[in-house]
Amino acid sequence: MKITCFDDFDALKGKEENKPVVIFVYWPDRTDDAGRTSKLYANCQKMIEVLANADVQSALRQCQCYKVNFQGLDKSRRKRYGVKSVPTLLFIDATGKVLKRLTSPRIKPASLVRLILTVVKKSDKNMEKLEKKRERAAEKAAEKAAEKERS
Repeated sequence: MKITCFDDFDALKGKEENKPVVIFVYWPDRTDDAGRTSKLYANCQKMIEVLANADVQSALRQCQCYKVNFQGLDKSRRKRYGVKSVPTLLFIDATGKVLKRLTSPRIKPASLVRLILTVVKKSDKNMEKLEKKRERAAEKAAEKAAEKERS
C-alpha cells in the first residue's frame, strides 16, 4: 500500500480513478507536555500496526490511501469530515461521500479487512448510481437540443 502525505483534500485521486479513498489522520508528536509518550501518539502507533497487517494491506490496494497530520488540518476540514480525535480512518467513496469513520485503534485486522471490502462495494454502487444519473442528464440535454432544433 502506498501512502501519500498531503494537505489538499481537493486533490484526492480516488475520484479520478473511481476508487474509494482511505485517509489516516494521525498525531505526530511522540511526547506530551510532561515529556511522557503521548497517548494520542501511542494509539496512532497501534493503528499503524493494524494497517501494516498483510491482509489489511492487500484489501487497501483497492483504495487510494493518504496520511494526514491532525495538527495540519484546519477546523473547517475537521468539521467537514467529522474528525474529532486521532487516530481516525476516513473511508470516502469515489463520489466524495464519507462512508465510514473509524476511531478505535483496537480494531482487529480481520474486522478492518471486512470493513474495507464493504466500503469498496458501497463505493462501486455509488459510482454506478452517479454514472446512471449523468447518463440520464446527458440524454435529457440531447432531447432538449433536438427539440430546440426542430422548433
